[in-house]
Amino acid sequence: FKSINGDKVMGLRSVPVILGPERAALAACIIMVVPQFVVIACLIIWGQIIFAILVGVIVIAQLALMPRLLSDPRKFAPWYNATGITLYVSGMLVSAFAIRSILIGA
Repeated sequence: FKSINGDKVMGLRSVPVILGPERAALAACIIMVVPQFVVIACLIIWGQIIFAILVGVIVIAQLALMPRLLSDPRKFAPWYNATGITLYVSGMLVSAFAIRSILIGA
């Protein structure tokens, strides 16, 4: 989001340029959260309930942070990169451990 002005000047059609910062931030939030709900559902189906709960808690934390990002994406994008994205990656790590435990148990 910090490079929207530069992207416009250079003729780059980045997502924030095309959608605007507010809609791009909302799209980013949706694109991050929806797959995590799918992962939670898969973990439940695979019997990895503890891991599903952990990912769920991480998603809830992300959802709690998203309103601040959405209130002013240009201002809070660096903050969300440090907080929300860290949580997102943590959820991937938890999911990887869940898959590992499935494979080891197989």
